[in-house]
Amino acid sequence: MTSAYEPPALFVNWQDEGSRRIFPVGRLLALAAGGYEFAYIAAARDAQQLGFAPFQAFPDLEHVYQTQDLPAFFQNRLLQPGRPDYPQYLQELGLESATATPVKILARSGGRRVTDPLEVFAEFVPSADRLEAHFFVRGIRHQVGAEEAVGELRPGDELHLKPEPTNAINAKAHLLLCRDGRAVGYVPDYLTDDLSELVELDPSLKVETVRVNASPAPSQQRLLCKLSISSAAPPPHRGPRFEPIAPNATRLDRATGGTLQRRTA
Repeated sequence: MTSAYEPPALFVNWQDEGSRRIFPVGRLLALAAGGYEFAYIAAARDAQQLGFAPFQAFPDLEHVYQTQDLPAFFQNRLLQPGRPDYPQYLQELGLESATATPVKILARSGGRRVTDPLEVFAEFVPSADRLEAHFFVRGIRHQVGAEEAVGELRPGDELHLKPEPTNAINAKAHLLLCRDGRAVGYVPDYLTDDLSELVELDPSLKVETVRVNASPAPSQQRLLCKLSISSAAPPPHRGPRFEPIAPNATRLDRATGGTLQRRTA
């Protein structure tokens, strides 16, 4: 099946300030024919119970928003190319300027701003016989000795996962350990819902160092990693919570990464 969108699909996370719970609430696709599609997903209904309200730019949970240009909601989360630090910024994200589309930049950077509780993350994308996702390690500054350990890592170094069920914020949290057992930080929360199941289903799952950014890069962009799984494993972010609410929105194929199905209203 020919893909009708340019991967990766992007999802928007919303965090409830009181409970600190995180919900995926929306999805953005860059359509292969041109333009973009934004739709809310089923988990937004759960988030509403804790106070989530539709974004001003997309006021109706049951509507599909299609635009020719990247919506300002997402455009405003990008560093502008005219800034003198833009080339360095792309390097820190592990991207090449020739292929760094806005969607790919958002996928790596997370599009985070201090003014709202939102974060963008990407679906797993095919690479040879694997599915992979890039992410920045979280909580480095909260781990004793982590900065030193991160500084000793090199591209390709494998990191080991350690579940942390006693974690007070997220019982599904997973620490990342160096070969010598030192903790360097955490896997992002948006990956943890699927991680325990994936570890059991796919013994080939691995986390590798992609890039270490030295200071003055902020700690939240210090260590870029890649999580990869077998293409035979069930792709994350394809369950019922990620289904669009609008019946005429594009449906991502649940069986494979990178393909999709269109449902008509």
